[in-house]
Amino acid sequence: MKQTVYITSGVSGSGKSTYIKNHKLDSVSTDELVEDYGREHGFNYTQAFEEIQKKKLFGTINSIFYDNIIDNLNTGKDFVIDRTSLNAFTRKSLIDLIKSNSTDTDIVVVYFDISKDVVLKRLADREAKTGKGIPEDVIEKQFENFEEPTNDEGYDRLEVVQ
Repeated sequence: MKQTVYITSGVSGSGKSTYIKNHKLDSVSTDELVEDYGREHGFNYTQAFEEIQKKKLFGTINSIFYDNIIDNLNTGKDFVIDRTSLNAFTRKSLIDLIKSNSTDTDIVVVYFDISKDVVLKRLADREAKTGKGIPEDVIEKQFENFEEPTNDEGYDRLEVVQ
């Protein structure tokens, strides 16, 4: 049986984590690593993110993230790469990593096509509940820089969530 690896592609607040929870899939995520760092140091997500930036730890976070992808590929179980993956280069890099570390994998890009108004409302609600905030200018940049997935990126299937 082929292993399926899902790559999420959507701006922050578009529903990626909800999708993963609803489908009961294991995930690999830089956000989870930031949250782990926060728990270890007594920070909420926003504080942990700022601390990681200040200490220039994103290289370490990314290294752990990619190691976790390879570890999950080695299990043979289906999983999700939970990241914004806003452009073709990012998605293609993840697809190439998967293909170079696994020969029997079905790669599905899950594209979250959600309006900016809906995303901003979701993020405001999430921040009020959890303290996990993302500045509006960051979301604006994500929308500006987003590239819809195309067939030439090398995935096997595209799933669109609206």
